[in-house]
Amino acid sequence: DFDDLIRGKNLGSGISGTVRKVKHSKTNLYFALKSMSVDSEHSPAKTIIADIKSLYQCTSPYITTFHEAYFRDGQISILMEYMDYGSLEDLFNRYVLKRHKKIPENILSGIFRQALHGLQYLHEKRHIIHRDIKPGNILINSKGNVKLTDFGMAGETLTTIAQLNTFQGTVTYMSPERIKGLSHSFDCDIWSLGLSLVQCHTGEFPFKCVSEDSETTNFFDLLQ
Repeated sequence: DFDDLIRGKNLGSGISGTVRKVKHSKTNLYFALKSMSVDSEHSPAKTIIADIKSLYQCTSPYITTFHEAYFRDGQISILMEYMDYGSLEDLFNRYVLKRHKKIPENILSGIFRQALHGLQYLHEKRHIIHRDIKPGNILINSKGNVKLTDFGMAGETLTTIAQLNTFQGTVTYMSPERIKGLSHSFDCDIWSLGLSLVQCHTGEFPFKCVSEDSETTNFFDLLQ
């Protein structure tokens, strides 16, 4: 029951909603609760539907588990699996920004191997292009499991060779064809994953002219 959820700390926020850690009072189990406003211009109904549909249909150990969805007070809330180590972005911030150390290669290889399994499942089994692969959408738990999350920008296709022309996702991790507004397919996720890997391995974003804050990125520098 939605009323049995005890709200905890804020785990993150973005244009597609906010995520909060919650505890189910009757079972003492922890979950992640993603809330999105239905009437927000940044969260149109089709984006919310894509998020819920993608999560509900995915049954892979490399994709976050969907449990339930609720609608209340103008918001849709999605109850998802809680990953207690946070995201790859959190790991990057702990190692690189605070400790001034690079993430060890053996750790990165384990993380990205599982992330690739997640993309393989999305691309080959579900025929879904994620379109927003970035460190913040790669989650980790204390058992060493790595799972992809946040399918608000996902595009489902009828075949693995279908192309999409919509301009969505986090601009700094977009593939060249997406930035140029050209048709794109599953390999755009591989580009985004590759940028994430380079950033975590070297300790800095690979394109010097681009800010890591997507809200202040100079689009024309990125395009060049």
